[in-house]
Amino acid sequence: MGAYHGEAGFETFSHLKSVFDKRTKPDLKVLYPPYTSMKERLIKLLQ
Repeated sequence: MGAYHGEAGFETFSHLKSVFDKRTKPDLKVLYPPYTSMKERLIKLLQ
């Protein structure tokens, strides 16, 4: 009974699974480099 407690016991009885989290909002290209002066102004407005 005592051997099943803790992190090792949790990992023994857990099944790893990949999870993909997809955003519902569109990915704005403005947020990625290279940054122009226009992009920098837009980013400041969005913050």
